[in-house]
Parts: sequence; C-alpha cells; structure tokens
Amino acid sequence: GPQGLKVPIKLGTITGFADASFAEDVATRRSHTGFVFILNGAAISWCSRCQDRVANSTTEAEFRAYNSAGRDALFLRKLDYDYMNHAQRSKAQAPTMIWDDNQTTIKWLKTHGHHAKTKHIDTAVLSIREHIIELKALDVDYVDTVAQVADVLTKSLTPAHHWNLSRFMLGKQVPS
Repeated sequence: GPQGLKVPIKLGTITGFADASFAEDVATRRSHTGFVFILNGAAISWCSRCQDRVANSTTEAEFRAYNSAGRDALFLRKLDYDYMNHAQRSKAQAPTMIWDDNQTTIKWLKTHGHHAKTKHIDTAVLSIREHIIELKALDVDYVDTVAQVADVLTKSLTPAHHWNLSRFMLGKQVPS
C-alpha cells in the first residue's frame, strides 16, 4: 500500500479502493464518490464525481461510492475474463476486493436484509450486496483511512499525503 502501509495487493489481481466525502458540495450538499482499481501496480480505472442524490449520512455516501465502484469492478471482471485463455477461464475467479474505510458501510454490505437506516436507499444501490453475499463476485474489507487510495479523488489532502497516494496510483514510477 501507500508508503509502507500494509494493503495486500496480489499481482495479476484487480483490487479496488472506494471512498466518499460527505455533503462537501456547498451549493447542493451532495457527496463526492471516488474509486480506483489497481492491476499489477498501477491504476487501470478510476472515477471522481459528484453523487446524483443527497446522502443522509456518511455511511450512505460511502455505500453509494461502493455501489459505483462495484459496478465498475463487475465490468472490469468481465473484461478480464474476456482476455483469459481456456486454462485461465477454467479456474474460478476470486472475488474482486474493494477496500473501504467505513466500518458501518462494510457491515451493511456484508449483511442481508434491510437495516433501519438503509430502507431509504434505492433498491438498485442495495442490489450490489448480492454480488458480495450470494454471487461472491465482489468482496469488501476495511482499509485504514491513511491508506485509502481513493481519498486522492474525493477530498483535499496535505500535499505530502496527496503525492504519496497519487504515486501509488501511478505505480510509483514518478520520482519523489
């Protein structure tokens, strides 16, 4: 992970980081989604955009960010599969890990059923849980906020931290 932080990333495996800022747009109070996918040490896909609805909590904003990242991950998995040879296709594809720094979001994503605080979230967004719980195409786990690579796409950071995360996304080929 960034500057010696332990985030297990295997070569040849697509790994994602998803994050959100909460209600940072002063005019609309919309949150900001950011995600990045790393393959063989460098970013292959990333996104930074304003969410299409106002989130009621930090956790909801993070949940929406994971949903966006999860949809992109499903596309990247299909693309990866399309380029596999017959021997590679015969092996089961491991779930794509998307790291998140919000414990409640992770709990919501890994637990089936409606929680009192998720009933207002769109069914389309909630459906991403099926890809984690039932289909096992995606997975989510906790990453410390300091190692959250997607932070560079969602919020203001100190110059040193911004540079550290940016270098990680670029495959560290940029000299310090």
